[in-house]
Amino acid sequence: MIKINIHSHIKIERQEEAIHEEYKGELKEIAGKICLIYTNSQDEKVLIKFDEQELSMTRYTDNPISMHFHKEFPTKADYAGLGKLSILTKDLSVNSAQQIVELYYHLAQNELKIGEYRMQITWEEIG
Repeated sequence: MIKINIHSHIKIERQEEAIHEEYKGELKEIAGKICLIYTNSQDEKVLIKFDEQELSMTRYTDNPISMHFHKEFPTKADYAGLGKLSILTKDLSVNSAQQIVELYYHLAQNELKIGEYRMQITWEEIG
């Protein structure tokens, strides 16, 4: 069992919000990628899977939502209620030895920037 800490900083227009989340979950390695699996506060299973080049985050709901972040090129996501979104990854830093991932990205819809997001994910083994 591991403890997963997620620190998010969200900026939409002039509004900014900082969020801290902490979950118990599990760590697996699948096909050379590190996988963090936990259940969020809405009781949805979440899978964060990453390596040095890309990260994906999937929330398993009635309509699963999956977002992919890649260092080299923009990606797309289909987000319930918002439709198709473009994801531009500005920075993705993975340090497996120190158990930390830092992600900085922008979301846009039809070329209109929705917001910018910074996320730091850390994990550690617990009893």
